[in-house]
Parts: sequence; C-alpha cells; structure tokens
Amino acid sequence: MSTRNDKIYFGKYLLFNVFLYLPIYFLNHANFGYEKAKLYFAWETNIPLVGWMIIPYLSFGFLFLFPLFLFPREEIKKLSLAFAFCTVCAGIIFFIFPSEYGFTRIVPAGFTASLYETMFKIDPYVNPFPSLHVAFSFLYLISCIDFLRSIYVKTFLGLWIMVIVASTVFTHQHHILDILSGGLLAFIVYFAISGKPFGKVH
Repeated sequence: MSTRNDKIYFGKYLLFNVFLYLPIYFLNHANFGYEKAKLYFAWETNIPLVGWMIIPYLSFGFLFLFPLFLFPREEIKKLSLAFAFCTVCAGIIFFIFPSEYGFTRIVPAGFTASLYETMFKIDPYVNPFPSLHVAFSFLYLISCIDFLRSIYVKTFLGLWIMVIVASTVFTHQHHILDILSGGLLAFIVYFAISGKPFGKVH
C-alpha cells in the first residue's frame, strides 16, 4: 500500500513520463518522407468499426489510478522507468521503421460521434507499430497483478485490459501486429528492469 509521500513521488514520475512522451508523440506526426511499411493483413481491413468501443479505449487513462493507490516508492520508480523505456524504444521504431494504417477512418453515427471526431483531430494518422496504448496497458497489468489481493479485482483488471486491447482494433486505431509488438515490448522492458517476466520482485 502506498503512502502519501509515495503518491507525491508517483505524481513526479508521472509528469516526467508525460513530458518524455509528448515530444515523441508529436515527432511521430511528422512526415520524414520515408516509405511506410504495411504491417497488416488484408483481411484486417474488413474488421468493422464498433462505435461504442471508444469508451473502453479512452478508459485507458483510469489505469493510472491503480499504481497511485497500490505501489510503494520502489515499485513506482520501476514502473516509471518501464514506461520511459517503452516510450523511447517505440519512438526509435517510429522513426527508423514507420508503418501505415490499413483502415479508412470513419466517424460513426450515434452518441460516440463527437468522441471520434475529437480523437481524429488530436490523433491523426501516425505510425501505429508498436502500439503504446497496448504496451502501457500490459505494463499496468504485469506490474499491478501481485499487489491486488482479491481474485475478483485481478479478474476485473485482466478483463478490462483485454477489452482495452480489443478496442484498439475495433476503433480502427491499430492492427494485430501493432498489438502483438506492443505487448512484447512491455514484457521485454519489464523483465529488463525488474528481472522477472511477470509480477513484482519479492
């Protein structure tokens, strides 16, 4: 269980990662004139857009609350470093091996239309490989799982993250290889920092 000082420490590391992420994110919007790889299967372009899936997609932000209430300082630092390494590694891949989307973006009818319009304005077509949305989600799962005592809470977190991962496809934000590479990146980075492939170091 984290203390008040741990929460302040978490806030500092959160700001550090935000300021690290933003320049890489906006650099990813730049067009360097490279030919982009098509890292998707033809059948993926037939995957339907599911309008309501933007809700779990955006719920990703609430994952930040778990470490805030669960982690002591040592684990906060470990998770923050994992985020930083994932961000930098993905940024390097975005630059040297850019990829393109296979989906045609469509704003669906219904109550989620304004959410899609806003997301498309903020997040235009950029390099989707690997998916940091997926990498960050898996980092939360593998770092939090041992700190949750209730099997019900563990199950809820696991299912929630699985729905978030699925939402990256059904909102047409990512392809299958983006998801697999994002998950692999998370596990490699977490293992490199913690020395264990899953869960905390005892």
